[in-house]
Amino acid sequence: MLLLSKLRHRYGPEAIALFLLTLLFVSLLPLPYFIHADASTSLKSSQQFVQGLTHRLGDLWLPDIDDLSQDQSFWVVWFSPGTAFLYYPLLALGLPLGLSAKITSYLLMISGCGGWLAVAKKLKLPQTVLMLFALALPSYAISVSGTRLWTGEIVVFAIMPWVYQFGLRLVQSWQQPNLSWSRILWHTAILGFFLGSSYFLKYSAVIPAVSFCIYVVIEILFVSGKSRFTTPQKLIMIGLGFGTFIIVPLVLSFLNAHFSDTASYIDESIAANFSPDHPRGIYLLIALVSAPGLYLFQASQFWIHLIFFSDSWIPFFREIAFEQRLIPLTIVTFPIGLLFFILCWRYRHGFSRSHWLLFITLGYLPFLPLAYLSQKIGYNYLVFNTRHGVGHSLIIEVLMLAIFWRIFKGLKKRGQLHWKSINFVKLFAIFSLFYIIPNSFHIMHFISAHQLKFPKNYIANTTEIYNPSLSLVNSKIVVDTVDRFRKNERDIIVLAMNESSAFDAWLDFDGRVLPIAFADELFRSALQSDALNIHSDRPFFTTEPLRIILVTSKSIAADADWLNLIQGRFPQAVTWYQHSDPALDSATVSIYIADLAPAGNLPPHS
Repeated sequence: MLLLSKLRHRYGPEAIALFLLTLLFVSLLPLPYFIHADASTSLKSSQQFVQGLTHRLGDLWLPDIDDLSQDQSFWVVWFSPGTAFLYYPLLALGLPLGLSAKITSYLLMISGCGGWLAVAKKLKLPQTVLMLFALALPSYAISVSGTRLWTGEIVVFAIMPWVYQFGLRLVQSWQQPNLSWSRILWHTAILGFFLGSSYFLKYSAVIPAVSFCIYVVIEILFVSGKSRFTTPQKLIMIGLGFGTFIIVPLVLSFLNAHFSDTASYIDESIAANFSPDHPRGIYLLIALVSAPGLYLFQASQFWIHLIFFSDSWIPFFREIAFEQRLIPLTIVTFPIGLLFFILCWRYRHGFSRSHWLLFITLGYLPFLPLAYLSQKIGYNYLVFNTRHGVGHSLIIEVLMLAIFWRIFKGLKKRGQLHWKSINFVKLFAIFSLFYIIPNSFHIMHFISAHQLKFPKNYIANTTEIYNPSLSLVNSKIVVDTVDRFRKNERDIIVLAMNESSAFDAWLDFDGRVLPIAFADELFRSALQSDALNIHSDRPFFTTEPLRIILVTSKSIAADADWLNLIQGRFPQAVTWYQHSDPALDSATVSIYIADLAPAGNLPPHS
């Protein structure tokens, strides 16, 4: 019994996180998995590699835009290969894509929760703080694509904390008097390589990785290593760590440049003219103060829902254009961020110098390059996509929980733990603002999306993916209908759909597919064309007879001008006819068929 009690006490936080994650996973087992937007293109690469259509993980294969009778494959620079690689193994074993992705996400969530708890334990924080952290970690995981795969942040969440834990253990080991110099160098080289490998996982993950490098360098020069190492030893350690750090970024940049015309995401963005033109300038400075209030426990999702999607019951933001609501989002959360800094300053003496060094470098420093990227590219990564903080912001969550625990103990010591105490009411209000509200929102959103609003008895295709862009109740019948119209394997399915849904639907279709969507940036530099943009008028031609099966959103089909623009991009079409079938009444798409009849050589085109 004593052993069980000790284990329960020591591993209590891990047990809490594992139980909650398993509960979430089990509740999702009967439902098909939802894969959307960025993640869909990475998983399409894994899917096509398993099917033998490409020679490398990280490639995409589709009909040649200059001659639809031919095929082409290209290396994806827009996304780093990490997601495609990590979601590949179970798919290669023969599991349906939806099930393999669901299991992989569950394992990644477990890894991430365990890793961040390991980091918190390395900081020697109280058990109560660890318990509160463990309660919040599962809801954080589901908010960054754990149960509905939107992007590749879940990969960063799963792996980066273990790298930090290794680094913290390395720094703490310098206090051992008999530690060999060769061992120190070996571990330093490994840490540098692991941190540099973050670039392979996800480009944005290199930002907190560099921040952690800064933490280690300062520890070497001025804190733990100040009297432990000589100046030449310090320089050797820093040089060795930097040398191993840059290996993966250099190799991946070389591969990007070798297989395409761009070496990095920034180059790709410039080549694609990706510039949403979000508010910049002074608003980014305000956002740097607001950031902790948005990033802590992924609170941004609550505030975004409140400001962007509450017009039916909150009148304040109705007159503000949707794309301009980043401004009130930043202003409303400014006091919360300011409160974070006030609390940190007031309770600064409760933590060691090494603790504060880690909180500042890993926790806050990554916001600065995110602000720079937002200013340069025009897309507000700092405010609009707080998921980019998955590799660093959890360290300031631990800090906030530790501060709350210190305040709580102080009130308890003074006998002020009752509702009549103003200080206790203030503590509860602030704790609710930072911790209870965002975590409760994630849980309620999970219940609403997966249980209350999820269509009953949804019929998925053999991929076991939930694909509302095809049908709200039965995507299988849409896929089967489209496949039935193919005369041979060379025929092409054209997906012309609202938003980025063409990439979602692409996962459900095998063979030759041409996805035409709004967000076509990842294809721009690779194809040297905007051909896959849904607003483009660039024509497609073929040198051989082909059939085109056009699958388009019903909202596009209802717009004659828009539909004519899309169909007009196939000037060799003999005639178009629409397939009507009562069985497709529940579909969210319309299906059109045309045969292309090439006449002589390819016409010139721009």
